[in-house]
Amino acid sequence: MTQGARSSTDASSGLSVDSLASVSWLRFSNLFGETEVFGCAMMNEVILTNNYRKYIIKDETVDILVCRACHSSGESIRNIFSGCGRLANSEYLHRHNQVAKIIYQQFALHYRLVEFEVPYCKYVPDPVLEHGHITFDRTIAANKPDIVVIDRQACRMFDDNRYRYPP
Repeated sequence: MTQGARSSTDASSGLSVDSLASVSWLRFSNLFGETEVFGCAMMNEVILTNNYRKYIIKDETVDILVCRACHSSGESIRNIFSGCGRLANSEYLHRHNQVAKIIYQQFALHYRLVEFEVPYCKYVPDPVLEHGHITFDRTIAANKPDIVVIDRQACRMFDDNRYRYPP
């Protein structure tokens, strides 16, 4: 990427990445300094996991490399965030639902289905919102989308599974 360029192409997905927007949370957020440091440490995978202690710090006292929670594979940031079987049924689902609430509320605000924004930790979305030409559904069943927005007037539909999984 050249100096001053705003975007580059991600090699793994082929998608364009806006480099300025991807770090704007560091420049324009009201996070505590400790929170920013912790976020950067996670992105750079420098959190004190068994793998980090063994391979980066070269700590010879570490003899067990398996995850302390699920006892399988190496305990790395990637495993903790997306691969740990023990966390999958609780923490991952909770994180997913918190993000889905934010997306749901932003769609509802955009289509004027709700009057004002509520902090996501206090927001309890209605299962279905409808306002004239917009139907907003939050039904969750096995392998079904979490959020579907149907705009009958513009003949458009948003299904979050379409964007989540590659074709």
